[in-house]
Amino acid sequence: MIQPLRYGYVDTTGKTIIQPQFYGAEPFSEGLAVVQLNGHYD
Repeated sequence: MIQPLRYGYVDTTGKTIIQPQFYGAEPFSEGLAVVQLNGHYD
């Protein structure tokens, strides 16, 4: 079974903050980040 690559977020120490669950993810800006989930960008 092949699973598509998913993105999450880590802090500056490498600790996972948000588990990989997004098909696309942009960097945080002013505390917010654009992510792609289920074919939609939120």
